[in-house]
Amino acid sequence: MSDFETLNKTIDLRGTIAIVRYGGAGRSAKAINAAKFGVIGLIVYTDPKDINDGNAAESQTYPHSWYMPPSGVERGAYVEDFGDLLTPYYPAKEFSYRINESDIGGLPPIPTQPIGFGDAEKLICQLGGQEADSSWQGGLSCKYNIGPGFREGTYSGSSDVVVNVYNHAEVKSSANVMGIIRGSVEPDRYIMYGNHRDSWVHGAIDPSSGTAVMLEITRVLGTKVKQGKWRPRRTIIFGSWGAEEFGLIGSTEFAEDYYSKLRDRTAAYINVDISVFGKVKLHNDSTFWANIYFCLLSS
Repeated sequence: MSDFETLNKTIDLRGTIAIVRYGGAGRSAKAINAAKFGVIGLIVYTDPKDINDGNAAESQTYPHSWYMPPSGVERGAYVEDFGDLLTPYYPAKEFSYRINESDIGGLPPIPTQPIGFGDAEKLICQLGGQEADSSWQGGLSCKYNIGPGFREGTYSGSSDVVVNVYNHAEVKSSANVMGIIRGSVEPDRYIMYGNHRDSWVHGAIDPSSGTAVMLEITRVLGTKVKQGKWRPRRTIIFGSWGAEEFGLIGSTEFAEDYYSKLRDRTAAYINVDISVFGKVKLHNDSTFWANIYFCLLSS
């Protein structure tokens, strides 16, 4: 909000289209805050300074490295509230009352479109007006100005930016897939292990790396239980959540459905939508005191 307040001191934002970068406030907050100042459209981009260590050239990005290329577009849900927006505070069952779509709150009142930083550069590097504060400068090959309009000698002074958004609202079904291993001593105390199942593209890292790990854990533990060799002290609940990318819908609806029990009985929740990425390795070991205890027992 403070950024728009700063701009509004010197620029009449009414009827303008703003270009903003990811970071700081969430996606929906950017659009909702912009609309409060009269902005009629929002363009959102990912700045290479924030995600690429400043690398913006095509030779420095994918497929030549793991950095996002100029054409890469970060997507996400532009909603202020979590869960099924048609059943606020209640689980989305077949028999649940649903509010009218016109009564849904927390959605941006203006069209919003994400773009890659390659397209953003064509706009940002031609902006006129005052030079932006140093904290607003990014990783593109130019100084960032705040506008409004374009610098002389670039685009025509009468050039307009038009935002065309072809998104449409559609109701789809989604489901959670749950698994439970009942505890042997404290069956009414829960250890929860969860991960969402949906993804924006193919989801090799987010969420499929986490899904692969969860499936292997359930396979190993399930085999031990079936063989009668092991059973956990507390109940373990596995949750494969649906429609997470659209606003944490699956997990939120589950929590709304079993709120009282989860509040009173859950001891821990472990979330793993990203288990492996890049060349990162995880080395773990038992704690220092556990090793000493083991040595004492061995001796």
